[in-house]
Amino acid sequence: RTAKGARTAVSEAGGGTAMVCDLSDLSSVRSFADALSEAEPRLDVLCLNSGVSPSRKAETPRRTKDGFEETIGINHLGHFLLAQCLHPLLSSNRGRLVITASGVHDP
Repeated sequence: RTAKGARTAVSEAGGGTAMVCDLSDLSSVRSFADALSEAEPRLDVLCLNSGVSPSRKAETPRRTKDGFEETIGINHLGHFLLAQCLHPLLSSNRGRLVITASGVHDP
């Protein structure tokens, strides 16, 4: 969940590149997509697998940096923007988009 943690995981895996993207901040999503597009000539697979659920302890809903309710901002809007920004890189190589989801609700 941190840049340091990502670098450690890459090192332990034997190589690769660690990049950070904060799905709760749409400017971070855009910056990540721009950096990835500059660094890589192609993208074979994009897996969207991040999710948060609302805290039952919070008196008011948590908000993203852009002012959206956190669950919608991260689970939906952040993923949508990332997929949209990286679509040219994916489609140029017939890459695949994998989206995982779960039901989040407050009974």
